[in-house]
Amino acid sequence: MTAEYLLEAMGLIDDGLIQDAEVRPAARPVSNWRQQWGALAACLAVVIALGYGVTHLPMGGSSSASTASSAACGAADMESGEVNSPAAGTGEAAAVADASIFTDQGEYRLTGEVTELLPEGARELEPLSGLYPDAPFPATDTEEYVGCALFVSSDGTLYLQLPEGGYAAAELVEP
Repeated sequence: MTAEYLLEAMGLIDDGLIQDAEVRPAARPVSNWRQQWGALAACLAVVIALGYGVTHLPMGGSSSASTASSAACGAADMESGEVNSPAAGTGEAAAVADASIFTDQGEYRLTGEVTELLPEGARELEPLSGLYPDAPFPATDTEEYVGCALFVSSDGTLYLQLPEGGYAAAELVEP
């Protein structure tokens, strides 16, 4: 193959093919490692936030369970021993959820007994602060009782003021 033959062969190539060969393909942008790690970190943050929300936040409709519960529990008049709530004195037995109350003295379990009046000499304790084990004493394992008033009688029986009215008795669980 001589130089003249090669020059003649190059002259036979179509000009459109030469122009197409001269155009460079668009260069792929070089990815930035900061963008890649930033996107990965954002995805991880979303997964962590959703996981926390599913495991730690209440699924009820209210934003503050203790505020709603304490308002639903009604107020007690200690002098007369009567409950200032709509269900008091109606003679209806309130349904008592199977619940535990945790105090400094130990775990108390609701007996299912509901009374309309507190025993003579009962004194008021702190209201149920929250859900056990995350809340300080006294605490409960039932969300509907968070914020309800708690009373202790002279014999050591606890009485929980129910949201519907009345008082549920709770006895100390033997260890």
